[in-house]
Amino acid sequence: MNKRLFMIQFILVILLCSIFFFNPIKAFAQDSLPTVEQVLANYIKALGGREAIEKLNTRICTGHLVKDVLWEDPPYDVVHFTAYAKVPNKVMITYQEPTGKESNGFDGVDGWRQDSKGIYNDESIGKPKLSFILNPQNALNFRIFYKDLKITEVDIINDRKAFVLESEELTKGNYALYFDIETGLLVGIGYHWELHDYREKDGVMFPFRIIQGRKGGSYNYRFDEVKHNEQIDDNLFEKPEEEK
Repeated sequence: MNKRLFMIQFILVILLCSIFFFNPIKAFAQDSLPTVEQVLANYIKALGGREAIEKLNTRICTGHLVKDVLWEDPPYDVVHFTAYAKVPNKVMITYQEPTGKESNGFDGVDGWRQDSKGIYNDESIGKPKLSFILNPQNALNFRIFYKDLKITEVDIINDRKAFVLESEELTKGNYALYFDIETGLLVGIGYHWELHDYREKDGVMFPFRIIQGRKGGSYNYRFDEVKHNEQIDDNLFEKPEEEK
């Protein structure tokens, strides 16, 4: 065999072996993953600590939602919104749409939607995505939103390594939790939700930009103001009654 060809083949074998055996993500995932409890404890610490989080009982956010979705009419739009959240797991969001105000709410048990056409049952608002992110004590209430969590691997999200936690009863594509290895912060939920621009507010970190990937585009939530511990009546989260 030609000596030069032999050397080239030898080098390629060495490179392939180094990729397979020394890939830091592969090694991390197989040999040194932390426990679920360690990841969640690190998340609590990264947000500001248990004591700071426990002080927050309500959260009111105002901002604008940038819609950039090809199949919607119009395909590009900016909608102002106000979001209300109250522990343990109540949430309500109002959107100032061109056709009027639309609202989505979850009273802790049932979800609903109200728009120009009427009032409907809608469980999507109570699912562990936006409602979980808005919850002021989400880091302390994982068991309400996610049961039987397990850590499965290290993956890449936005060019950064993240621990991946999955739930036994929720699909990875929609609900897997991605925690940045370096910061400890939650940076993704499923394949479609990304959390960005964490800032400190009242001693706790909060993502001031949330991107929801959609078919043919995205929804981009940009928060202008976040307030904590404002008085919120429980009636706000209840399904409105149909007008007679």
